[in-house]
Amino acid sequence: MVRIEAFYLGNGVESFVEKDFHQRVNVIWSDDNNVGKTIVMQGIMYVLGSMPSFPKNFPHRTCIFVVDIDVGGRKLSILRNKNTYAVLEDGEVLTLDSVEAFREYWSSSIGHLPSIVKNGMNKRVGLELYSQMYFVSQDARSSSRVHAGQFNKDDFIEMVYAIKGLDARELTPQEEAELKRRAEDLKQQRKSLERQAKVLRDKDPALVLISPTADRAEMDDLVGELAKAKEVVADLRKQRNRLLRRLTKNEIVQKELNSLRIDIKAGQIVCLDCGSSHIGYRMADSGYTFDITTPQMRDQILASVQKRIDACNAELAQVNDDLRDAQRHLESLFEDKPVTLADVVARQEDYDSERDLDDQ
Repeated sequence: MVRIEAFYLGNGVESFVEKDFHQRVNVIWSDDNNVGKTIVMQGIMYVLGSMPSFPKNFPHRTCIFVVDIDVGGRKLSILRNKNTYAVLEDGEVLTLDSVEAFREYWSSSIGHLPSIVKNGMNKRVGLELYSQMYFVSQDARSSSRVHAGQFNKDDFIEMVYAIKGLDARELTPQEEAELKRRAEDLKQQRKSLERQAKVLRDKDPALVLISPTADRAEMDDLVGELAKAKEVVADLRKQRNRLLRRLTKNEIVQKELNSLRIDIKAGQIVCLDCGSSHIGYRMADSGYTFDITTPQMRDQILASVQKRIDACNAELAQVNDDLRDAQRHLESLFEDKPVTLADVVARQEDYDSERDLDDQ
């Protein structure tokens, strides 16, 4: 169970703190409208990984959000600025450079997040899907439709199944496609038995050689299956490229921090603008900076960067495995099934009665 203990919001000019939460149902109320009640709930969900759902006139990208939580006795402070995070636990700071990285951290270190199949690929989902479905604010929105986002109601149902143990990660995209093909074949067999389907409805390699109609039908099926397989390969390649860019950036940061020497016998590193000997590490696309003058903080930042590098390598290994499987599946679609002369002769008698249909 996740219990909210405090919420902080600020932008360097003004700030807001709500620490009066209790271990029971909490009601945030006011006699006035437009005083920020909804923003407190939106901000908490935003820190925990959901998409921004703030009013259009609220400058959330210039703000820093912090939430103190208790997860089964573990005390954590989570900071979010744009799409970058910092997590404080037991005096140690962990930095995360994306929503995806925070989602992976939560699933591996705090609580397992479910996975669903989305567009033929496994996708880990978190608070983003949950809040998109259940939270309705006052900003001209209706509970009769899903909030704008990448997910839909079917995805929410799949998430519920995954939470109950029917996790979509048990099936690869290729396995799912194979089950769908098998189901389609069974439907075709049932129709054939029920309606005594004519020969041209039956997909037979021998019939394809002598029937233009059957050949066109098989070609249409193959083109559609090839398009889907190519799309899976392309998506996995894009995902691998994103991971490689993230890995490269973190390795560069790690190299710079490792090579940094604060104290030099001949002098000292100072800021040319102000003369200060304090230097900091600022995460990409973020407004907050960590003082890395002290070895302790520098070691914590290095540990965070190493964890991000390890996570990237693990994801890359999985994506590469999925890509190899998808490429092998795509290659298998081009393989020809052997057909003997005996197969063709056996089908010829059935085909003769359907020749007129081919001509039409």
